Amino acid sequence: EDKRPLTWKNMLLLIGVSFFISSLSKDAGVMVASVLPVFDKATWTVLLVTATGLIVAMTPFGKIKGTEEVSNIMLYIVIAMIASRADISAMGNAPVWLAAGFLILLIHIAVMVILAKLIRLDIFTCAVASLANVGGTATAPVLAGAYSSALVPIGILMALLGNIIGTPGGAFVGYLMSLIG
Repeated sequence: EDKRPLTWKNMLLLIGVSFFISSLSKDAGVMVASVLPVFDKATWTVLLVTATGLIVAMTPFGKIKGTEEVSNIMLYIVIAMIASRADISAMGNAPVWLAAGFLILLIHIAVMVILAKLIRLDIFTCAVASLANVGGTATAPVLAGAYSSALVPIGILMALLGNIIGTPGGAFVGYLMSLIG
């Protein structure tokens, strides 16, 4: 148990540095996306923020009391920002796409259940891996943190792996859907 006191100075420093890094990463994500259009600017931003966070966490700065609290707050803010841009009013306008989405989720569930049985995965690993593939970088760490705060980095790594594998997979499924419609 960490006995150091949690001070406002530490919290303000951590919040300020996190906003600074996220602002720089957002600008860098736009620049990298224009040079390397493999991912969109949002994905590049998430990758840059995550890489920077992992690097900074290994320095003495990552040992400051309050990093866990601030990182959880920032993660919830990202989730809220993503959810605030969702538009569900037009869901019924594309029934084929909606049906295809449900079919993909059913296939995902079947694959996760089969893999869990074959290699004897625990429910935590299955849930985080599933959410890393379906929900992405914003939701997998939250679920991992619900089990234990020490597992948040594993959730982030699973989510990034889900992005790396899922982006080309999603592009392929999008191509297949363009052949249908």
